[in-house]
Amino acid sequence: MMDTKLCIPPPHLALNNLKVNKTTYVLLIIVLGIWGYFIISLISDLSGDYDLPLANEGSLTIKKIKSKERETFNLIDNPRDPFFGKTRSKNTSTVTSRVKPTPSKPWPNIIYKGQIKGNGSSTRYILSINGSEHLLKQGDALESVTLISANETDAKLRFEGQTKTFSRQ
Repeated sequence: MMDTKLCIPPPHLALNNLKVNKTTYVLLIIVLGIWGYFIISLISDLSGDYDLPLANEGSLTIKKIKSKERETFNLIDNPRDPFFGKTRSKNTSTVTSRVKPTPSKPWPNIIYKGQIKGNGSSTRYILSINGSEHLLKQGDALESVTLISANETDAKLRFEGQTKTFSRQ
């Protein structure tokens, strides 16, 4: 037969375990009480058993409110700037026209000859500027001529503030 022994904890542990159990039960009762109060108040609020006093429709009288004559206001245009404190003139309409700068030099002789595709995104474009050929990337500038954009058929160039498109030849 098998000998079964009951494991009895030492007295100081048994007393400590009993205190923990009492504390747990007390806290459990407090929490259940709070939740119970919350649920009961929620149910009573949602039940809709309120008896609201209703006024008799026969005793309801409507009185017209005498209104005063409406006041009218005239707004005065205040040309004062609230940020800088300066006053502006009545005629503030300013029309700015963009004037194209006249080039001081004529365009050089430019011929777009095509593109050379390298590995990845290193595409270079062949331009003949005044008879000498150059390899340019987009955004490069040479002799005041900037390559803005290009593809297989066209190249868009800027010189002295003016932009022109050159076709492949």
